[in-house]
Amino acid sequence: MNNTITMSAEFERQKNVKATAITFGIAGALVLLFILIKWPLPTVEPIPVQEFIEVNLGNSDVGSGDDQPMLPGMPAPSEQQAYTPPTPVQSHVSDAKAVETDDRPENDAPAVKTPTVSKPNATRIDNDNKVEKQRLILLL
Repeated sequence: MNNTITMSAEFERQKNVKATAITFGIAGALVLLFILIKWPLPTVEPIPVQEFIEVNLGNSDVGSGDDQPMLPGMPAPSEQQAYTPPTPVQSHVSDAKAVETDDRPENDAPAVKTPTVSKPNATRIDNDNKVEKQRLILLL
């Protein structure tokens, strides 16, 4: 019985050694395959150079003239011009037209009559408070 356990342990050890050797062999072959056979990398085309036009805006303070400032900074001292406010322009007043107002009493809204006293046990309906049908149609 000891012989069976010993043979079984020896068999397991040999099996593990073979499995490890096969695994390392396949992994090494794949690494060599990847190193020796390279997939070509896609070539990146260079970005075309764009052509620009330089615009001379002149002096950076005023924005006109022929000298291009190399280093922007404080402008050279120049004559200070006194501020003169612009002369106000007189505008003529136009005659306003007279606005016609409609003060006719027939266009006024009808007066709404409110009940004088509310009784909880009232049986009669106040018919004076209803709007005429013609007025209602005109409003719609």
